[in-house]
Amino acid sequence: MGAHEGKCPPVEACAQSSAGAYLGTVVRFTSKSNTRNYPPVGQCIYCRTREEPLKREHIVPLGLGGTHVLPKASCECCERITGRLEGYCLQHMWGALRGRAGFPSRKMNKRPKTVAVSVEHFDGSSGLIDVPVEDYPAMLGLPVFPAARVLKQLPDEPNAPVPGARWWMWYEEDKLRDFALRHGVRKVHSQNIRPDVFSRMLVKIAHAKAVSEIGVDGFTPYGVDFILRGSAGMNYLVGCWANQEEPEMEHAYHVTGIREHPRTPMILIDVRLFAGLGAPTYHVVVGTKNAT
Repeated sequence: MGAHEGKCPPVEACAQSSAGAYLGTVVRFTSKSNTRNYPPVGQCIYCRTREEPLKREHIVPLGLGGTHVLPKASCECCERITGRLEGYCLQHMWGALRGRAGFPSRKMNKRPKTVAVSVEHFDGSSGLIDVPVEDYPAMLGLPVFPAARVLKQLPDEPNAPVPGARWWMWYEEDKLRDFALRHGVRKVHSQNIRPDVFSRMLVKIAHAKAVSEIGVDGFTPYGVDFILRGSAGMNYLVGCWANQEEPEMEHAYHVTGIREHPRTPMILIDVRLFAGLGAPTYHVVVGTKNAT
């Protein structure tokens, strides 16, 4: 998988399950957690400025169901950067799926009513088909990385391919088959995925979670430059656990608390987005814990 590779493998319209592909039915989003506002941080958790105004920061984006908030935790400059990062993921990578599943949005009344589905016809030609959101055959593709390079004491390689990386795929079997028959197509593409952008958002979530648990001064962060500037390889701080877990039907996502790595001074947080669909769990190395 290259540093900016964005095409998931197309799903055969006959919906035959292949290795690494999981079949299911889209789960409608229902909020299971209450809003939690932590004590105000009083400085930007990224660049550390104390200059006002300081904005609140969702640990997991609101658009993925996140309800835990760090008040006074992001300066306007860093907020613009992380906002663009999250916006790309929420709209360009998962917009159609979020619409089908009813995930929250700051602009619910402006959410698109149709989805342009990228398809391949039986004659080999490609095109887009506009369909109502409720008819969209929901799909999700996510990169699966090997263990984070920093845990293996390997150097960072920002622009190098990631050996051993692969795609995890999920799609609605019945909906896909019906779509194929109705429109006479052979393959359907998911929305484009940017693994590097996705990895940056995972690090952003884990960084904010660490701040919520031990404070902005409680650890020496590894991921700030990567969050703000994409200055590391997507597999340097982020990896996946080897075992595939069962879907967590009661949860839109799952973020663990801080835990210490058994063989290094580093601290990690696990992040599992789209847990209800059985998506992979990612471990994120957030830094080293400071002495108290």
